[in-house]
Amino acid sequence: MWLKSRIAWMQASVENAEIPRTPNFRNSKISEAPNSVYRVHNSFSFVNSIDLYPITMLTIRICQILFVFVIGAFAALVTWNNLRDPKSNLRFVQHLMSMDTVFPDSRLKARAIVSAAWQRLFFGLIVACEGLTALLCFGGAALLGANLDAPVAAFQATKWLAFTGLATGFALWFGGFMVIGGQWFASWQSKDWNGRESAFMFYTAIGLVFVVLLHPA
Repeated sequence: MWLKSRIAWMQASVENAEIPRTPNFRNSKISEAPNSVYRVHNSFSFVNSIDLYPITMLTIRICQILFVFVIGAFAALVTWNNLRDPKSNLRFVQHLMSMDTVFPDSRLKARAIVSAAWQRLFFGLIVACEGLTALLCFGGAALLGANLDAPVAAFQATKWLAFTGLATGFALWFGGFMVIGGQWFASWQSKDWNGRESAFMFYTAIGLVFVVLLHPA
């Protein structure tokens, strides 16, 4: 395969590489050059004789797979925590949607939803999106790993599932918590039940991984 052939060629290049001879300083102004100078010179010549491109591309691909997998693991743990202890974050959703901690004189309180059924429904949708993010990211990482030694164009084509997972997570934590929660339900007015700082960390990490995944390794 492409990757194995490149690494084999690189190893053959290393084995057959000729280390340049030490320069002759007898007739130069410097009568004696330290041995360390010769070693540094030969080391750089040796490194320059190696084609590091396959190793570099392989490293970038592994990093991309790892980052997507970590986002999936994060979303999976959040999902599991909400299923294991739903009351904790359900309480957050209830305060968020009922808008009982925003400014007392806020005119935006007309948007409040106090129905327990609707609050549970929205909480269920949040957990479902978290689980979907985890599944898509895990699937995307597995698909990338299965095509680790594929040509560049083929490897790029397999990123669609990982991009879908990252987009789902970004839509949840930015669109759900910042746009809907932060602005529609005015959670920015609440000191205790806004969740904006946590959401910022989540969607920022997802955005960074998205940018890293754009690299055509």
